[in-house]
Amino acid sequence: MAGWLMDSWHQRPGPMTLSGRRDGALTSLHATYLETWGWDVEVTLGTDQLRVVMRNVVPQEALAMAPEGVEVQAGPYDAMDLRVTRG
Repeated sequence: MAGWLMDSWHQRPGPMTLSGRRDGALTSLHATYLETWGWDVEVTLGTDQLRVVMRNVVPQEALAMAPEGVEVQAGPYDAMDLRVTRG
């Protein structure tokens, strides 16, 4: 399974292709960029709710780029958590 992630300000030069799997209502996708950074995207489509969670994955070597005094951890963090409920 493949999907597309389109971002109007981060994606250069074009769309990013994600791959992943579907398990019932949950679709999990992943892609890398800049060689070691990544995106994990989970889409859950329930009867009355849609949830989209996007996690940016920070590589270990990026920690050295953090400004002094700023604590950053390697691994995924939630960049977006969208929940839409049918009313």
